[in-house]
Amino acid sequence: MNLRRLIIHIGMDKTGSTAIQHVLNDNPLALGRCGYRYIEAGRDEELNHQPLTTSAEETIDRWREIAEEFKQCTETGIVSFEGLYHYTENHWNCILDMISPHPITIVFYIRRQSEMICSGIAQRVKMRWGNLAFFEYTETNFAEMACGYHDKLDMLARVFGHDRIHLRVYEDSQLINSDVVTDFFTTIGINLSNATIRDGFKESSQIANPTIDVETIFVLDHLDKLGVDPETRFNAVQLLRPVSRSDRSTLVPDSITQAIEDTYSRDNRLVAECWFYRDTLFYDPPKFRYRQPDPVRVSELFKLLEDNFIHCHESSKKPNTVLN
Repeated sequence: MNLRRLIIHIGMDKTGSTAIQHVLNDNPLALGRCGYRYIEAGRDEELNHQPLTTSAEETIDRWREIAEEFKQCTETGIVSFEGLYHYTENHWNCILDMISPHPITIVFYIRRQSEMICSGIAQRVKMRWGNLAFFEYTETNFAEMACGYHDKLDMLARVFGHDRIHLRVYEDSQLINSDVVTDFFTTIGINLSNATIRDGFKESSQIANPTIDVETIFVLDHLDKLGVDPETRFNAVQLLRPVSRSDRSTLVPDSITQAIEDTYSRDNRLVAECWFYRDTLFYDPPKFRYRQPDPVRVSELFKLLEDNFIHCHESSKKPNTVLN
């Protein structure tokens, strides 16, 4: 039997997964020429394998579909979704059994937890995930958005073996060419400069899932307080996203980001020692910087919405105090 790998790409959240998935989804022919296949089963025509994180029974059924497609093809298979890090050891053992005797390789991206929270809260506001408005978040709520990596990696190593886990750190100094797409493809064995894949290859032309700035967060949070309907809110996001500045600004106070750093410092040191044989896991300093929204710019964004028939209360156009 010709044994082939199944590559499982796991986020974590806010580690460039959407950019990787766009490139995988847009280049089936180029991938095929290199002997790789972005598995279609378990995607339901979506960009990624997000349906794999539904109910436990449905998840197993979808993995059976993946195993069947993978075993019938001749290429190295690829599965990708951020949420797979929620799987238990039992989940992974079931998947290992289904894919056997073919080996599984895990590509796991991790990010500094405080950075993940600053980027993640902006994503939550943009997509209106959860029941809380931004200014209702407490330090506990923020802390629950992050996690330690050591136990998750230890579990994966028990199931698949340490040498089958490719741990990658999502920061400029540790990504190949400071680019997560290049880093991922190089890690799985594809040289993006090779002529075999370059023919007709579609690159990610822009940041696939950009982080919005503090003014945009404030405006969307204000709309949520007004209780605008989902369609109006969606239209507001489409208007605001192109003008949002990618300036790495955050409304998460410095005291909270430092508390998150302190919470995970020991866990991160263990990961650095066990997986990289060094003392420090993250090299780059935090990029996000706390600042208050600029009232002038907030007013400009409200005007943009008003000009496009998305109405806001006049009293909120020029806030005196944005965040205490």
